[in-house]
Amino acid sequence: QEGRGERETGDRKQETGNRRQETGNGKKEQAPQPQGKDRVFRGKVEEKRLVNGLKVILVRDTRLPFLKTKLFFPANSQSNAERSAAQSEALTDLFKAGTQKRSSAKIEADLGLMGAFLGAGAGRDFISIDGSVLSETSDEYFSLLAEILRESNFPTNELELWRANTLEELKDERTRPSFLRDERWAAEIFGEHPYATVAPKPQTI
Repeated sequence: QEGRGERETGDRKQETGNRRQETGNGKKEQAPQPQGKDRVFRGKVEEKRLVNGLKVILVRDTRLPFLKTKLFFPANSQSNAERSAAQSEALTDLFKAGTQKRSSAKIEADLGLMGAFLGAGAGRDFISIDGSVLSETSDEYFSLLAEILRESNFPTNELELWRANTLEELKDERTRPSFLRDERWAAEIFGEHPYATVAPKPQTI
């Protein structure tokens, strides 16, 4: 009787497990099967170096009619990391402020007409300028990008507005325990290394 009870219990467990696998129409659920051998895009990578030393990496993907760009510049100085940090912030915030030919409003309007985007960010080692554009307007996009990179005039009014806003942001940051923690941590870990600079001081701005 004891053995029979154990068998019955095992049968009930198995039956319960089977019921869990059944769907509303009485069929057992099955894990989805992979579709195809390889769904990851593996585009051909092409590399070359321009005469000015700029390294270009191209990955071709013709599945969609647009392209994405990323441009990197060295952004840290061993001799004056704090000044470099301030300059990087200014450059990334003001890189679309205006050129010899176009105002900031004109730049944004032209990007919109192209179906394009341009943005910038500053890291510990690099400034990056990221963009995307429809393939059919890419010629105009690269022309505008070259103009911004070579002819930005950083209007005085835009620069002074950035300076005032940045100083206020620094005041606000120094009221936050998380910022003070990060600043102290970086100083203890990196010492004299440029990575020790979390944010420039007000006098540097």
